[in-house]
Amino acid sequence: MMYNRFFMLAVALMMSLADYAHDAEIDGIYYNLYSNTKEASVTYMGKDSWDAPAEYIGAVTIPSTVTYEGVTYRVTSIGDEAFQYCEDITSVTIPNSVTSIGDWAFDSCKGLTSIKIPNSVTYIGSNVFRYCEGLTSFEIPNSITKMGGYVFENCINLSSVTIGSGLTILPSNTFENCEALESICLPNNITSIGSYAFVDCKNLKAIELPDMLETIGYNAFADCYSLTSLNIPNTVTEIRDQAFYMCASLTSVNLPDNLTRINSGLFENCYALASITLPKSVESIGSSAFWACSELKSFIIPSSVKEIGDCAFRFCTNLTSLTNLSPTPQAIDLNTFNSYDGIDLYVLKGCKEAYQNAEVWKNFGTIQEIVDVTGIEEKPALAEEFDVYDLNGRRVLNKVTSLDGLSNGVYIVNGKKVVIK
Repeated sequence: MMYNRFFMLAVALMMSLADYAHDAEIDGIYYNLYSNTKEASVTYMGKDSWDAPAEYIGAVTIPSTVTYEGVTYRVTSIGDEAFQYCEDITSVTIPNSVTSIGDWAFDSCKGLTSIKIPNSVTYIGSNVFRYCEGLTSFEIPNSITKMGGYVFENCINLSSVTIGSGLTILPSNTFENCEALESICLPNNITSIGSYAFVDCKNLKAIELPDMLETIGYNAFADCYSLTSLNIPNTVTEIRDQAFYMCASLTSVNLPDNLTRINSGLFENCYALASITLPKSVESIGSSAFWACSELKSFIIPSSVKEIGDCAFRFCTNLTSLTNLSPTPQAIDLNTFNSYDGIDLYVLKGCKEAYQNAEVWKNFGTIQEIVDVTGIEEKPALAEEFDVYDLNGRRVLNKVTSLDGLSNGVYIVNGKKVVIK
């Protein structure tokens, strides 16, 4: 009986020790030690990271090697949750021996103001600096080739970020709710911006998109209220749903030439968007794509567009001029547009009857034919000098002999409406 009691006590003690995350505490830092590789990983004290949230305070310097029971270990990683919830930590010095930083490593270190990632680090996990409200600047070195998502989520005072050339994918939610971030330049080797990457960056005014960018994820810039303009490179072939949702100050966007879809809600609630030109490659306009773009006064649908989704132009309350270059009316629902009586519809010559007989399209207040003027500068009728006006009566060209330099759109030349496409 006595033996059984001792045995059970020993088992309980072993189980209790096994519950602890760390193998050793050396000079105030906790480590997991790996005897087979002689490597050490920085970790937390106790069973869980929240057991002792104050085990690290002030300035922490991580050594490149540690010695325990006569054996020297090389410190190669900062483990998951190592400094999580250590609100009183102010700075961390990381040695060049470290190659990876685990998930949630510095999550909620609200007092952390200074940390530099050495060039030895190639991987940063997810949620690593989440809620580090004291961080104002950060440099991601060229050595980092992969990051997890949510790395800087709710770093509300982060105003300056330098991203190295090693990353090719900017993960989802990377800068979510970084309120102080006003501008950022992404390196040219970034090919993908993840979903929600900049969501709720309310003060982001400018971003330079990389020349090799291919995809922009769902809601990537949603609720970026201060973003005013975007130049999207021609390498981009996909911009996913609601990527620019509620970019309320966005006034101008240059779309890439090879884009085939304007996805659902892409510019939904972009109240300030006054003009936008769709490339000739676009085949479909998704549901609610331009919902509540209340500053849009005119819009041109390229001849390539075959589908227009539900509510695509709903609550575009100032839209008065719509040009549809498709010879065949697309199938649309009654709620695609906010109203029809106050919108003048312009269609190609010879297509008026088709639109007058098409469901929903026939509801437009007026349907007029326009002249296709591709190559119009060669026509003798325009050999003399002439002025060019937009549909609002503003003169855009004065005493010219050709239409060179005009962007796609509908204009008035010699009293006639003409379209450049």
